[in-house]
Amino acid sequence: MDENLRVNQQTLYNGKNDLKSIGIAAKEKASMFNEDIIKKRWLQLIKEVENRSLKLEDASLKQVVLLSEIKDIYKREGEHNIELCFTVQNTLTAGIPNEKYYLYISNYYNLEQIGDRYFELHVVEKAKENMEILKGCLVVDKMVYDELKELEPKFLLGVSNADNFYFVDSICTQII
Repeated sequence: MDENLRVNQQTLYNGKNDLKSIGIAAKEKASMFNEDIIKKRWLQLIKEVENRSLKLEDASLKQVVLLSEIKDIYKREGEHNIELCFTVQNTLTAGIPNEKYYLYISNYYNLEQIGDRYFELHVVEKAKENMEILKGCLVVDKMVYDELKELEPKFLLGVSNADNFYFVDSICTQII
């Protein structure tokens, strides 16, 4: 064995106390890679970036919808039509508020029967700084309603601001 290597090994492993302190240091280092600690660090970093962006008051920083959920669907029956009223909750990033929202039925294609498969939603409440509640209604005839019930519709949230238009899947666990 090489003499330098033997000397380094002896220096490194100089007794049980040194091995114990190396083991404790290794355990502390490994704990830095705990899932909860990493998650907290990422969330802290995201908040710092958002706060820095807001301080810069960048006019191009628009809100982005991170999550859209249909929280409630209320049905009112008329003689020939059914009005479906939706309550949608959005989780947002920081930034300048979006201008308009639309709810699309993404998997219903019989436009002759339904007319438009989208309708506008209006912001009715800012629940927190990063949360908002939207409401809107779609009126359909009873035949279209029956088709929608069988179809189990999928919904997209259309988001419009001064610069662009994009879609977000809207989670819906409600049955129409």
